[in-house]
Amino acid sequence: MNPRLVPLAAILQASDSMFCRALAGMTREQGLARLVGEVNPLLWTAAHVTTTRYGLAQLVGLDHPRPWGTQFTRGSEVGDPAAIPDAEETRAAWEALRAPLSTRLDQLTDPDLDAPSPRKLPVEDASVLGAIAFLAYHEGYHVGQMALVRKALGLGGLVG
Repeated sequence: MNPRLVPLAAILQASDSMFCRALAGMTREQGLARLVGEVNPLLWTAAHVTTTRYGLAQLVGLDHPRPWGTQFTRGSEVGDPAAIPDAEETRAAWEALRAPLSTRLDQLTDPDLDAPSPRKLPVEDASVLGAIAFLAYHEGYHVGQMALVRKALGLGGLVG
């Protein structure tokens, strides 16, 4: 693996394990609960993070279409709870991408990482490496939200 990616790959691996733990042991009713006001349900957040993980895969050259299209992309609304995938479907979509993404990250070269990102993201570094860094942060941010919602629902934390 390119040494420039090692810390980001470690963050993505941490997200892998915590993401799957965040989905464990909850009912669909719990996964769709809105704690207060407009707080997104845990299952919606999980689908959103999975959707952006597929966006990361596409960014680095993998041809894996997003499982739910644009339904859970940035700025989308929660909408009809019946349209939100369950924990098993979301986990399966996440897991299906885990190995191919890891393999692809191992293959990225300095020219790949230094290339301009095809997506404009809210970071100063407009390279592919900058986009990967932002998306790793994005996952951590949302996995943290999932952990908070789990605790509030009485399902326990993700670490420890």
